[in-house]
Amino acid sequence: MKRNRRRRFAAKAVTEEVQVAGGVAGEQLMESVLYIQAADAIQALSQKMSYQPYLLGKKPCTADALLFAYLGPLLRVPLPNNRIRDLIQAHPNLVRFVDNVCLKYFPRVSPGTEEE
Repeated sequence: MKRNRRRRFAAKAVTEEVQVAGGVAGEQLMESVLYIQAADAIQALSQKMSYQPYLLGKKPCTADALLFAYLGPLLRVPLPNNRIRDLIQAHPNLVRFVDNVCLKYFPRVSPGTEEE
């Protein structure tokens, strides 16, 4: 918990530096802060989900729909930068979650089921 508090404080300090720096340097700093925050969020989601098939247990809920709405495109849509995709792929349980939701609710567009 203390680590997260320190990171939030550091992120706030860096955000203030970005406002002062401006320009390309400011954008790079902000990108780094956002990347760290994304890594923390993905780690927390992975830990919360653990080995469960869904976020809150054995049955899907609204939170799973929201989680899929964020993770699905980040894993499946080609993007110019794959840094966030790489973060998610480092957590097999999150990848498995997206794959399972795709297979269960979107079987026609799941990998390996495309029609030629």
